[in-house]
Amino acid sequence: MGERDAVSWTTMIDGYSRKGSPDEALRVFCSMRGMNVRPNEVTMISVVSACSQLGDLSLGTSVHEYMEEYGVNVSVNLMNALVDMYGKCGCLDSAMMSFDGMESKEIFSWTSMMNAYAKCGDLELQGKFLKRCRRET
Repeated sequence: MGERDAVSWTTMIDGYSRKGSPDEALRVFCSMRGMNVRPNEVTMISVVSACSQLGDLSLGTSVHEYMEEYGVNVSVNLMNALVDMYGKCGCLDSAMMSFDGMESKEIFSWTSMMNAYAKCGDLELQGKFLKRCRRET
C-alpha cells in the first residue's frame, strides 16, 4: 500500500489478534505508532485483545495508560475489552475500577466482570457481585 491509515493498520492488528498471534498484532501496533499514525478506539480494542491473549498485565496496563495519555475515544466496547483483559490477567481491582468507571453497561460488561471473579476463584466476591448485578439490571 502506498498510504497506510488507521483503518489499514487496524485491519492488520485485528487480523493477527483474531488468528491467535498477539505478539505479531502488538508488533504491528508498534510499527503503526512508529509511523505516527494515531490509533482509534477500534485499533485499541484489538490491541487490548492481544494483551488479553498474552495474559500480560504490565503490558495491558501500559496500553490503558497510553489510551488515557493520548485521549483515545473510549466506547462501551473498549471499556468491555479493558474489563475482560484485566480479568484474564487476574487483576480484579483494575477490572472493577474499569467496570465502575463505565457510564453505561451492557450484558457483556456484566459477563466480563463475572468471568473475572470466576477466573480469580473469589466465590464470595463473585456472589456479592451477582447480587449487585440483579439489583442494577
